[in-house]
Amino acid sequence: MFFQKKEGQISTLKETRFLALKKVIFHGVDWFYVIRPNVPGTVTIMPVLNKRKVILLETARPPIMAEGIARKCIEWPAGMIGDERIGETVEEAIAAELLEETGCQADKIKICTERLVSSPGCSSETTVLAMADISSKPVQKAITDGGIITNWFEVPIETLFDFLADKEREGYAISLSVYSGLAFLCRRFPSLFSQKK
Repeated sequence: MFFQKKEGQISTLKETRFLALKKVIFHGVDWFYVIRPNVPGTVTIMPVLNKRKVILLETARPPIMAEGIARKCIEWPAGMIGDERIGETVEEAIAAELLEETGCQADKIKICTERLVSSPGCSSETTVLAMADISSKPVQKAITDGGIITNWFEVPIETLFDFLADKEREGYAISLSVYSGLAFLCRRFPSLFSQKK
């Protein structure tokens, strides 16, 4: 008997704790993608120190390394909502991930966008992008997240474009969320980005 594919039919092919591979029928074709099965989404934080600098992370990401793309990445602090703290709100996740990955507490947090996607052709993952104002020194030691975070950079906002270009020339991969965040930093600090260098 001939089996007809049903438009929109979804099936799970493989599931792990934090990722699942799924298939959906789209225009009669099998489309494969991944989801985060046990969390509602992720948070990404742009930490702004004293309205002059941002904190960026250097990370070692196994998929990027395994495929020979880069040995290190440049990212904002980020994490999943509710993966370790059941019932966690977006705001609680932002504060917790910022504290864990930078050691800093925010004086003020502003959510910039709530459904940022980085690769919608292969993943349904969305992230809430937030800006965190920090005026005090770290209150605790930042974690390395099992060796994923390998370094921290405090970068003057007005040199951020040059910093990222230099890192890319050095062979780093740059997270798309970093460049997405630049739009919000440019809006907030236009005079810093328009200075002549």
